[in-house]
Amino acid sequence: PPVTIWADYNLAPEDVEQIRQQLESSQVGEACTVITPDEAFEDFKASMGDQSSALKGIDASILSYQFNIRLNDPTQWEDFSSQARGIPGVRKVEISQVVMDFLGDARAWVNVGTLAAFVVLCAISLFIISNMVRISVYARGEEISIMKYVGATNAYIRFPYILEGALVGLAGALVAWAIVYAGYVKIYELLMSGTDPDSFLAMVPVSGMALRILWIDIAIGVLVGAVGSALSVRSHIRV
Repeated sequence: PPVTIWADYNLAPEDVEQIRQQLESSQVGEACTVITPDEAFEDFKASMGDQSSALKGIDASILSYQFNIRLNDPTQWEDFSSQARGIPGVRKVEISQVVMDFLGDARAWVNVGTLAAFVVLCAISLFIISNMVRISVYARGEEISIMKYVGATNAYIRFPYILEGALVGLAGALVAWAIVYAGYVKIYELLMSGTDPDSFLAMVPVSGMALRILWIDIAIGVLVGAVGSALSVRSHIRV
């Protein structure tokens, strides 16, 4: 969520940089954009269109530096606002309480929905893997009996099935990640067309999270596959 902060008038560049560093050092602040008085003045003139001639004789000296910063946790907006107001050189902090409260509630509901979907999908995955292992066990029943007869350990018999489940989980994770990646890239291209990447309406670039999500998907996929296979093997083979 965007927060707009105005600095005192006629600040030196080093003071502006110090404010920016302090804002970005906050645990909930990120992606701080500095707008100079000249840039703000030009944007204001452009927004006036044909009426910009009314600004003749006025220059950017009437404006101050402006900082637009995002919060990674909307519920912490009050603490961030107090912290920002305490920074030397900060004149005004503008935060929409209604927007922040809405985003905080929305984030909480999204987290609950995501967790519920995750639990349901994990249960479905375990069910599918369990059936897959059971079919595999029945197909190799004679081989398993022979292995037990010649003295094969329980771990030796279980391991191939656990490995098979882990590989299935890995394949599923990679396919799911590829589908989500392609879909997000397409949505990003459609919604970000003509949108300034620094705008508060901008989406998070896929490059900033794709690799991290990939590793998380792989870890969860392999874990669910291996655990599902291990439980199924113990149940159906009884070894």
